[in-house]
Amino acid sequence: MTRYRKLRDAGLCVQCMAPSGNGKSACDACLAKGVARYQERKTSGQCVTCGAGLEEGAESGRCVECEDRHRRYQVKYRDSDAGKKANREKMARRRARAALAGICEQCSAPATNGRLCHGHARAHVARCKAYRARKRAKTSGGAQ
Repeated sequence: MTRYRKLRDAGLCVQCMAPSGNGKSACDACLAKGVARYQERKTSGQCVTCGAGLEEGAESGRCVECEDRHRRYQVKYRDSDAGKKANREKMARRRARAALAGICEQCSAPATNGRLCHGHARAHVARCKAYRARKRAKTSGGAQ
């Protein structure tokens, strides 16, 4: 087990080893320092990850090397079983919040049928009809 995992499982900050609380990996003081460092780097035109200078027109707030590393990690995680499971759970929470609030799952407009606004409901029906038509064409075309 890694140092990070041991400290986090024990409820300790992974940076200063103070009690972190609420299942977080860092205590409130370290979180505040991290947020302050991020804001300072962002406003001064530095990479928010490593502090290096940014090239002109950098949109993400990261230097080229850190952006490449971040994208590789994102793709690797998103394609993993854990990433897919986390995404399913996140979307389920989002749908539940939208249903409780009576808003569309996709755009936050008022929901007309319980989960989608009028525009997204129409688009959903059109996609379903097109899918069924393709399925019918495939089954009838294969029988000949």
